[in-house]
Amino acid sequence: MVRNILAVLLAVAAVIMFGYLVFQSRPIGADEQHTHNVLATQIRSSIDDYRALVEQYSSARHSGRLIGPSSGIVLERLNQSQRSASAQQASVSSLKGGRGLDKYVAGYIASADSLQQASVEFVEHQNILANAMDSLRADSARAVQQLRNEGSVTASQHAFILVTGTLDYGRSNSQISPESLQSNLDKLSAVDQPQLQNLLRAVEVVLTERPVVDAAWNQIVNSEFVDQAEALWLKEKARYNARVSQVDRNRVMLSVYAALMLAALAFLTFRLLHSYRILNSANAELEALNENLEDHVEARTSELSSALSELKESQVQLVQAAKMSSLGQLVAGISHEINTPLLYLRSNADLIQERLDQLSEFLGGLRVTLDKAKGPNRDQQAFIGGLKTIDKQLQDDGLGDDVEDCRALINDSIEGLEQLSEMALSLKDFSRLDRAPVAKYHVNDGLDRTLLIAKNALKHKVRIIKQYGEVDEITCSPSQINQVFLNLITNAAQALEDQGDIAISTTQDEHSVRVTISDNGCGIPEEIVEKIRDPFFTTKQVGEGTGLGLAIVEKIIASHGGQLQIESEVGKGSAFTVVLPRRAQLQSATEQDDVQEQPVAIAV
Repeated sequence: MVRNILAVLLAVAAVIMFGYLVFQSRPIGADEQHTHNVLATQIRSSIDDYRALVEQYSSARHSGRLIGPSSGIVLERLNQSQRSASAQQASVSSLKGGRGLDKYVAGYIASADSLQQASVEFVEHQNILANAMDSLRADSARAVQQLRNEGSVTASQHAFILVTGTLDYGRSNSQISPESLQSNLDKLSAVDQPQLQNLLRAVEVVLTERPVVDAAWNQIVNSEFVDQAEALWLKEKARYNARVSQVDRNRVMLSVYAALMLAALAFLTFRLLHSYRILNSANAELEALNENLEDHVEARTSELSSALSELKESQVQLVQAAKMSSLGQLVAGISHEINTPLLYLRSNADLIQERLDQLSEFLGGLRVTLDKAKGPNRDQQAFIGGLKTIDKQLQDDGLGDDVEDCRALINDSIEGLEQLSEMALSLKDFSRLDRAPVAKYHVNDGLDRTLLIAKNALKHKVRIIKQYGEVDEITCSPSQINQVFLNLITNAAQALEDQGDIAISTTQDEHSVRVTISDNGCGIPEEIVEKIRDPFFTTKQVGEGTGLGLAIVEKIIASHGGQLQIESEVGKGSAFTVVLPRRAQLQSATEQDDVQEQPVAIAV
């Protein structure tokens, strides 16, 4: 059987492996190829656009001119490339092996955003700078000439120097110090000449915008855009090449695997033919054996019937022996419990008899004394002497105390008689001999009666902890349920080596009543918890137990439609929970009688 299962699993695994190799050998899809080509084209194009943009910006910055419209077209292409990369980010991530591209795509997009912002700032401020320089070129000659015409030769010279220095400063690679320009600007600021003031404002714009343009330019030329684009391109190229190589390897493996499967199929075909020949030979032998099969079956059936009869007879003998042993233990315990009150009843009777003899003697002396005080021959002195004697008996001899002692002894005797009566009532309730087999039953009262019956086995050793809940009466066979409780309580007591506790709790829900009998004894090993329910299984020494106790308990509970739950831990104790339906559907009368005939207090 195991070999067949392994063979099936191996065949399934082989088919799954073949399907996996076929799946992995598929050519790269058109969508993946398209995404790869688009991404590669965009990256190379964006690098070229960046270089063209830098060249145009460098030319405008060097000459101090306005940014041409062609740079706007190039910048828009870069923006479109960045937006396209953002849109394709999800598609790239979904490619096989594309998860590793996420950070590269994100870096590419981030560097493109930074480049766009720097470009916008550069164009804006470069155009402002260029317009100011154009204004200087156009208006400087007139402003200088006007100053000369007005006789301000020194101011015209300073203005000429300021304009030429500013035009030089506005272009890249200028050696002019902005501090010198600012010094000349301060010298001319006091000259109240409109054209000169316009000229000075243009110089201030150049001085303000030149550092901003330089900062934007440095950000553009130092951008990581090219590095990020190159890294993304190389990563995508490596991924695509790896995919192509993987497909090629899988195709080679598929070819080899297919050849191996064909060889295995040929071997299996050979084995199948060989097995078919063996099967035909076995069928021929089987046909020969079938001719004498009925004789063999009849002989075997006769042997099994005989063995079954012997087994049933042995089982009946074992059950009867266990029943007698259990009955002897129960009678011995009850006899001890009855003998104790009988002994002190006998002792009380002897003491009362002694007290009555003394009282009888006292009454005799009292009668003689009274006779002396009556009739014609009464003797007053003798009467007084008799009264003194009576007083002495009452005071010194303690006759009054004897009366109290007799009363106390009689009360003790009455208490002993009540214990005997309670024992008799408990025995009667336990066996339910005067009631129908199925009746109303109060679980808490039944447990109390059972504890009284088992008192001899529990005293001096076990402390009973009652945790009774409010439970309603149930419909059951009271004598059988009492037997269940007695067996479980006896087992719990035997699990305690010296001293210990037995806790008994009762609860109920909508449909059932639960009785839990737990102890803090030695516990039951996990490996035999499930075996203790089996008939004839016992953990006791040979001759101390029959192994039928829990089997009978479970049969009784099952006949009532209930359950027996067992929890145990070695060294901490065991808990047996009896779950009984509040309205039990008992088995047939024959099955109940079978259970009723089982031992009353058999321990496992």
